[in-house]
Formats: sequence, structure tokens, C-alpha cells
Amino acid sequence: MTLLWDTGAPQERARELVVRSPRLARPEGGTRPPARWATGDLVEFTGDRTFRLVGRSSSLIKVNGVKVHLTHVEERLRARLPHADCVALPLTGDPLAGEGYAVFWSGRHNGVDESDVRAALRDFPSPSRLVDLAAVPRTVSGKPDRAALLATLRPASPH
Repeated sequence: MTLLWDTGAPQERARELVVRSPRLARPEGGTRPPARWATGDLVEFTGDRTFRLVGRSSSLIKVNGVKVHLTHVEERLRARLPHADCVALPLTGDPLAGEGYAVFWSGRHNGVDESDVRAALRDFPSPSRLVDLAAVPRTVSGKPDRAALLATLRPASPH
């Protein structure tokens, strides 16, 4: 397998992992394997043939081998829980559980509770974490603040 990246570009910049190998599987209905495959993983190259996983370039993750589009998770939550504010983010780096996702939600003040969130997601693999917040933090542009949301998952540091 060969990792394809621009050797002139700075290594610390995140980019999509693209591979080339004679062992790539042919696509369904195809007669030949692709010459290269974009994995959907965002990585930072740390050296020759080594990299660190940063995240995904799309909202597609696999939970226990099942493909889950986090965009579809959020669409379902918006449709079933219009009085709640919900954000689904991928969780990576757990060597035991593999890839999973967390749902951050706010809506208790509108009568929404955790059982409502779970019921809305009954057709999806269960999220690794459900995080009840007073309000979903937003950036100045109004988008969910991913860093602030993921920071709620870290244990508080002892003083």
C-alpha cells in the first residue's frame, strides 16, 4: 500500500488520506479496482508512511460495522424533536469501542428528555454518549462549537 500526499506540503496540515494498492477491492459492479482510494479519513502526516488520525472528512462513520451518516442522525432528531437543539459529533480514538458518536442536546426546558432522544434514534446504532446541556454552545457564526462540545466529554482536571 502507498500513501499518496504532496511531499512538498507541510506535514502538520490535515488532509484526506488517499491510498494506492494492488489489493484494493473493485467497487460493486465494477470490473477493476480503482487506481487510488480516498478513505474519508483526515490525517496529519507525522513522517514517512506514518500519520495521526484527526477525524473524518464527511459525516459518515462506522459503528460496529454499520455505516452511520451523522447528518441523517441530526435530521432525524430535528424532525422528531423540533423543540430540542441536537448535535451529533464523531468520537474516535477509543481502541476498545472503535468509532462511535455523541449526541449533545438541549431541550429539557421544552419538555424533552433523554428517553425522547433515544426513541428518536431507535433506527440508528446507539450513540456512545448522550450529553444533556443547558444550551448547545455556538460560534459567532451560529454553528455548533465543536471544540466546546467535545470539551464537555473530558473529565475536569483536579486542582
